[in-house]
Amino acid sequence: NFRPLMAGPVQQFLLAAHAFTFYIIKFLIPVGTSAIYPVPLPVGWAQLAYGGSRVRRMVMSAGMWFLRKDRWLVFALVFYALSIFFVCPTDLFLGDRGLVSDRFSYVPTIGFALWAGAVSDRFAKRGWVIACVVCALLAGMTFNRCFVWRDSVTYWNDVLRVDPDNVYALSNRAAALVNDPGIRARYGLSKMDAYRMAQMDLEAAVRWAP
Repeated sequence: NFRPLMAGPVQQFLLAAHAFTFYIIKFLIPVGTSAIYPVPLPVGWAQLAYGGSRVRRMVMSAGMWFLRKDRWLVFALVFYALSIFFVCPTDLFLGDRGLVSDRFSYVPTIGFALWAGAVSDRFAKRGWVIACVVCALLAGMTFNRCFVWRDSVTYWNDVLRVDPDNVYALSNRAAALVNDPGIRARYGLSKMDAYRMAQMDLEAAVRWAP
């Protein structure tokens, strides 16, 4: 962890609130995914990410009130709130290692998956068609996403695509280029070429975190 930042009480609340709404949005609209999501800085009400989370919470609260008779939705929200509590950051955040992670939402969003199934079931045959189309689309996106984990270079490239200044990713990509002969062979790099690329990554890392 290269840039640890301690969070005060207000920042703790904003970080937790941001994470709380982040996972719901990613569940509903799973685009723009990343192995590591950059921490929106600075942490404050003026930052769009944290101000926007307040708006999202208000919208979700209003939606829950109007749909309070939908027992599946109420169950999904309560189950989510109780389970996401354990992974919402409240004490500190880890800079370049990220604040939120997709894997933390696997269990908490089970309730929303059940609710989506209940909603599609109400539309009988049409609901099954919609569900099949959505599942096929998500399966394709998942399959395509797996290629990010082909090797350490593709993994850290994905992180740097979203956060080009991530010191953690730059230094780890450099380490992979220097230490893994298999990666050099896969990309047709000589040892000297790999060392030059690693040097560029490390120099960039030093510029951001001297």
